[in-house]
Amino acid sequence: MSLAISVINISKRYRLGEISRGQLLTDLHRWWMRRKLPSTHNGSQPGETEPKEEGDFWALRDVSFDIEEGRTIGLIGANGAGKSTLLKIISRITAPTKGSVKIKGRIGSLLEVGTGFHPELTGRDNVFLNGAILGMSRAEVKAKFDDIIGFSELEEFIDTPVKRYSSGMYVRLAFAVSAFLEPEILILDEVLAVGDMAFRTKCFKRLEELVSSRHTILFVAHEINLVTKFCDSAVWLHKGLIQAYGPAETVAEKYQKALAPSQERQKVYEHGGTGEFVVKAIDILDAQGCSTESLACGERAFIRFDCERQFEGTREIKNTEAKIAFYDEFGRRIFSISSVYGEPQLPALGARASIWCEIPKLPLLPGGYKISYQLCVNGEDVDSQISARNFQVVAGKFYGTSRLPVRTSTPLCVDCSWRLERASGG
Repeated sequence: MSLAISVINISKRYRLGEISRGQLLTDLHRWWMRRKLPSTHNGSQPGETEPKEEGDFWALRDVSFDIEEGRTIGLIGANGAGKSTLLKIISRITAPTKGSVKIKGRIGSLLEVGTGFHPELTGRDNVFLNGAILGMSRAEVKAKFDDIIGFSELEEFIDTPVKRYSSGMYVRLAFAVSAFLEPEILILDEVLAVGDMAFRTKCFKRLEELVSSRHTILFVAHEINLVTKFCDSAVWLHKGLIQAYGPAETVAEKYQKALAPSQERQKVYEHGGTGEFVVKAIDILDAQGCSTESLACGERAFIRFDCERQFEGTREIKNTEAKIAFYDEFGRRIFSISSVYGEPQLPALGARASIWCEIPKLPLLPGGYKISYQLCVNGEDVDSQISARNFQVVAGKFYGTSRLPVRTSTPLCVDCSWRLERASGG
């Protein structure tokens, strides 16, 4: 089978602080002195192929792999591993410092919200613009137009300038364009996290159709189960270097094993309380009761704590209290909840038990969040943990529509209803 993508010794260097390291005159002087220095005095050590300059950051180093036509490849790794940089190089949005990429076929990329859209143009105009960028004729795009609009569910907004779209609407239209104009190679970054749960399900179903029709797909995912479900192979990146490349399940297993020790050390370090009872596991579940890393704004959500007694105390266990605090990605506290405010109250803990917290309508706006918890017995802290679990919130229909407040103005949605009563004669 022929190759769709061949990545050959790709390296990408960013020079941090190259400009505005001081006064303009100082910057120009540094640049001129570097030009005057002979190549043998450029700071390189014997055996080095590149000079090491102050402020250099290598996002990728000597990355090489091949993708056969019709294959689906997942990119995994922690934040800052170089995944998005690699996708931008393959999509020819940015150039590598070293190495090259060979591509066979037409590429469609969806790397971030609004990629390839002109904000002043309507949704309709942007569909045809993207088709033209992919080299399609107007007639070819028109033949797919109804499928694109039907999938995105944006019929009433299709003639509205996209600058007025929410992030969720952007993603709906952008994914529909990418998935139905059917480039030979589809490249996706972690953009589906912005869509609501129902739309994500549609997207994954469409991905399954593209996989079965032998399109070449390369995407970034932080949810390992997506990689093992959709991908033939996976690439694990860490600090710009390939740690593993091969069958998806094998690479995913290596990645999870590498994460386990650091996660265990973090748990031990952050636990507080007497330790009489300990939370052994925390699970976040969606409205269907399925474990997930992302919840939809406005939908039902569950948090489950699996608890276990570590030693027998001398006192009688009379009551249990569980507290959860929600923080944004910057560590700012958003709100907290406690089991003592509701009815019925939690009974006494046994040797092993699971505490369930149900949130009927999640009020958090799309973004990244962390939870901390405290478990109390007879009013005493027996176990607590800061930043115990991370999760994402995606767009949803909190108010029954796809419209949501801007997160910069508030992190929360408040359930409410509105009505207007006209005065007589008004």
